[in-house]
Amino acid sequence: MSMYGPARKIPEPLRRLYAYLVVASFLARLPWWIITNLTPFQRPRRSWSLSKALIVNIVRWAFDEVGKFNMQYLTHLHSSKHLEKGYGGVWVGGAPPELITGKVKEWAAKANVHPAARIPGYWIHKRRENIAVEQEPDEKEKVVYFLHGGAYVLLSAHPSQAVSNIPKGILKFCPSVKRSFAVEYRLSSIPPEPTSGQFPSALLDAIAGYHYLVNKVGYSPSQIVVVGDSAGGNLAQALVRYLSEYKGTVPNFPGVPGALILLSPWTDMSGSHHHASSSAFTNRKSDYISPPPLPNTIDAPRAFIEPFGLGFVFQTPYISPACKQLTDVRFDGFPRTFIAAGDAEVLIDQIREFARRIKSSLGQDRVVYLEVKDAFHDFLCLKFTEPWKSDTLRAITRFIEEPETKFKL
Repeated sequence: MSMYGPARKIPEPLRRLYAYLVVASFLARLPWWIITNLTPFQRPRRSWSLSKALIVNIVRWAFDEVGKFNMQYLTHLHSSKHLEKGYGGVWVGGAPPELITGKVKEWAAKANVHPAARIPGYWIHKRRENIAVEQEPDEKEKVVYFLHGGAYVLLSAHPSQAVSNIPKGILKFCPSVKRSFAVEYRLSSIPPEPTSGQFPSALLDAIAGYHYLVNKVGYSPSQIVVVGDSAGGNLAQALVRYLSEYKGTVPNFPGVPGALILLSPWTDMSGSHHHASSSAFTNRKSDYISPPPLPNTIDAPRAFIEPFGLGFVFQTPYISPACKQLTDVRFDGFPRTFIAAGDAEVLIDQIREFARRIKSSLGQDRVVYLEVKDAFHDFLCLKFTEPWKSDTLRAITRFIEEPETKFKL
């Protein structure tokens, strides 16, 4: 089975046996992790607390070990049974065909990918706000359109998932953001599972969610803050790129959002930052995700680009805006952009290159780049990551609430 592919139907006795083995493995490893990280000098970063060091080991173990057997533990299946009452679940219509144009239309045709008939979506409301699901917004309200991470192959938009701590955190800190919305975009899988979710499936679903916010709920594009973490940051960038490149070319084509926030974004799937002296290897012990594999070994992009042949779609700004082989990546028409990352994560080299390129294109005053010392990948969605989490959420709040302010972090 593909490491991150859809969960197979496994006999219940085997599932129970494996569950016992997983628990036993965890209990056996935990004392060792504690012993090997007991003092600051033993930890990958001396500033880390013991809890931070344990988080890295536990989450890495969960992805590497549990994920090899059955990603059902980490993924909500896309079905109506997860649109539970109390979670703000709605069905969103697929992207209207007339809104799919240009390169994305060509790629979709080559991959035989079509807009989904309907997509699950989830609303999260600010506490103590009496707002009905899909209620028309007021003029001063902002909304977070959240695209979750998970390497394009796992996790979910469901509010119970750890990644939903990101929009929840923004709702808690940011006064003008009253609601967040997330779509259950299609994930990727490859043989021996059925190939699905090829590029640009996830982008078509992201377009559908954006269209829903503008044309059904009634938000002005300027009220929307597009937020993505990890692979969701890759998708958020692709969505905004599409909106900026084709704005005005199709009737009723929605405008660009008011702001873009990218958190530990995966910005290069081409493998151009994959070498021994890069952060993909030097930060291996200080992060819970593995170094990004080369294009011919990674699951998600193989499913993405299989119809095109390796390397074709990888070297496009829609997938790899930080690719070293792309020497003239532009961000014309992009909104104000906030980027946050940790200097201990394996993706930091490509994120720095992305930040340099977007600053060069948009100007220093329209891009805020926050690099958190000793922080690992996607720390906003995990517990025990203070003060990184609150400091970053305060910076995001300032970015959203003070759009005219020129500031450095």
